[in-house]
Amino acid sequence: MINIFRPLLVISVLCFIPDVSTARAYDFSVDCQAMRHCQSIMPAKAGLYLGESQTHNILPRLVLTVPAGSGCDQVSNLRTSRNLRAAQPNIFTKGGHVDILEIEIHGYQILRGPGSADSTCTDEITEAIENIELADYMSGSRLQLKIILNGKANFFDLGLSDGALFLNPLDSVNIFSFIPGENISDKPLYCGMMTNAFLGRLARVRVQGVYAQDSDLDKRLRNYMRDSGFIPLDEKLQGYPPMKPLEDFIVLVPLDQENSDHFRTIGQVKYHEIIAGDKLIDVGIERAVVYPYFVRNRRSF
Repeated sequence: MINIFRPLLVISVLCFIPDVSTARAYDFSVDCQAMRHCQSIMPAKAGLYLGESQTHNILPRLVLTVPAGSGCDQVSNLRTSRNLRAAQPNIFTKGGHVDILEIEIHGYQILRGPGSADSTCTDEITEAIENIELADYMSGSRLQLKIILNGKANFFDLGLSDGALFLNPLDSVNIFSFIPGENISDKPLYCGMMTNAFLGRLARVRVQGVYAQDSDLDKRLRNYMRDSGFIPLDEKLQGYPPMKPLEDFIVLVPLDQENSDHFRTIGQVKYHEIIAGDKLIDVGIERAVVYPYFVRNRRSF
């Protein structure tokens, strides 16, 4: 028998980790070629992910990043040019039009540091980063990205649906959506980021009582919450990592119900144990703190 009264934790692969800041700032408005140890570099590939808006917009920002050097080096921002083309033919669907944001990467500049002999150096990896606020370009629920690096075009879809912004790779050549903090893989990831309004409606499910492992409580708990109007998160967001109700169970609270920080009982679940037969157990919810960034197991739209 198991005696349980504990939160059911959400464990999922993240699509976002707080930004790794670049090393010491430097004014690269000065001609790099006129400075010793300064280089202009065009990267072979770059990473792409979604980050929280830096200007408090509802939509997140798009982050382009390139590992550029060590903690001894000073690196400029990743230099880009952008062009928004409205209502363009969508080459990835049969008919239809879509707004396309064209981004061309022009490289970055790096001022090499003195090396390991400098005691002020750190072991961190310096990144060249470009932040793009999507609210400046995305007026509807859909935006296509065309990102050009070294003359090669990469295509991604952005779609706002069901309380999250989804990032889908369409044709990735040398730009790859990835998990910050990890190496940039040659296999782009399908990612998503929940909006703040959506996050405020998420609750963690807890059961209070004793139950046996040889029961059908796991299945009955999911069905009970769904029938009571609480939508499981892995059913609401397409491609969200599957949850086990007795281990990690987050649900979307209906708009007409309060989502409190304090635990409240919402009812009892009837379930069956092989030895003890039919039993009842109390179930309740409390507001959940969930990472808004996640990797999906399939394309969402």
